[in-house]
Amino acid sequence: MLRVGTVVLNVKDARQASQFWSQALGYTCRDGGYSEGATPVLLLHHATAVALALDSTTGCTLTSTRQRP
Repeated sequence: MLRVGTVVLNVKDARQASQFWSQALGYTCRDGGYSEGATPVLLLHHATAVALALDSTTGCTLTSTRQRP
């Protein structure tokens, strides 16, 4: 059985996107770490839910990406 743990979403502004997506999905935001450029991660209250990581870096991707709020 395959279980998806985290989905990474490429965004322009990770802080703004974390506010939007946490309200839209009912998730809570957890900072990705102690550094300024850390990736925020959105989590649901129960352990079986898929986490959402918000990545604002530009880099090599395998597929084309669309920017979301």
